[in-house]
Amino acid sequence: MNYKEELETIERLRDSMEQAKALYDGAKAELERAIERYKQLEATRPESLRRATRVWDFTLRNYKQAVMDFNGFILRGELPAHI
Repeated sequence: MNYKEELETIERLRDSMEQAKALYDGAKAELERAIERYKQLEATRPESLRRATRVWDFTLRNYKQAVMDFNGFILRGELPAHI
């Protein structure tokens, strides 16, 4: 891989990481709102809380993988399987 290709790969991985973080941040904020609504309403049916938790968990796993992919390439030159 030449220098230009390395830079392009770094940029793609960085973009992927930033997008995953933005989705995670949104899911985290939604989870916090769902928790507050649940507390305020003393809800007996926490479906919205469960859904927000699942979305948060999914986005956290995606963000974690994007960070690992980026770091793996920067530190060890390892290309993720999806590239």
